[in-house]
Amino acid sequence: MSIDRRYDMATKTYSERLQAVLFTAAADTYDIASAVLNDCSLPQEFRGATYDWAKGLAKTYAERAQALKNEALELTPVVRQPVKYNRAQARYSEAVDRHLRLRDEYTRSAA
Repeated sequence: MSIDRRYDMATKTYSERLQAVLFTAAADTYDIASAVLNDCSLPQEFRGATYDWAKGLAKTYAERAQALKNEALELTPVVRQPVKYNRAQARYSEAVDRHLRLRDEYTRSAA
């Protein structure tokens, strides 16, 4: 661990430290949700049970990420959310858009 990181952690309250951990966990959980959606890329994965499974699993992880963020915000006021969290949430939003776009494309081409 770097000296700067040790100093930073020593100057933060326990609540601020826990809040940072929760935001990191939320960002990582959003990344997992994104991976679930992005791993679906073949036309057959967008029909039937695989599509429903991936959509449901990603939604579950996204809800967990949101719950972690909410828990972090309950601990102590925050001026702005960490960049890592915001970027992970944006990646998830992009994955959802991609997933829906591919589903639409593959459904239309199959018809």
